[in-house]
Amino acid sequence: MMIRLSQRFFLVLATALVMVSTAGCATNLPSNDQPELSYSHLGAYRLDVSSIEVVSHFKPTLEAPNIEHRFPTPPEKALRQWANDRLAAKGTRGTAQFVIRDASVTESRLPIRKGVSGLFHKEQSERYEGKVDVVLRILDSGGHEVAYVEGKATHSTTAGEDLSINEREALWFRLTETMLNDLDRQLDTGIRTHFGPYMQ
Repeated sequence: MMIRLSQRFFLVLATALVMVSTAGCATNLPSNDQPELSYSHLGAYRLDVSSIEVVSHFKPTLEAPNIEHRFPTPPEKALRQWANDRLAAKGTRGTAQFVIRDASVTESRLPIRKGVSGLFHKEQSERYEGKVDVVLRILDSGGHEVAYVEGKATHSTTAGEDLSINEREALWFRLTETMLNDLDRQLDTGIRTHFGPYMQ
């Protein structure tokens, strides 16, 4: 009887340790809980064109130092969402062309203390620098540009060496969100200033 109880005890203990270990690993897995960026609450610009066209000239390198392809919501995807939410075709001729020229984020390593002193200090270990660059053009029915506005935004931030994957992805999300909010303000000013004849 004593042997059976002992075997059962060790079986339960081993199962519990596996569960704890698995739970610990799960906290480091990428999260899908980041919110989606949306701009529909800001309303759409009613443009006097028959179509909206999104064109991207940005070509991700998929290699260091660029890391935008690792973002749950890459800046290019956020820019496409902006165009979808903020531009509405309400006319019968002409095209509004939203051109993405840059949507990059680069990563650079920061120096951190080594040795015994480094054990007692949590430092910033990476710097992320993002850039978005777009132009919004109004083309007449013949394809000629009749109006345009440009927008550029940059933002940088640093990450601590002890950040989890989920915390790092949240930091990346805030970087993209900050750039897009800045870009939205620039484009709003430009559209209201230069697109008067092409708005309804």
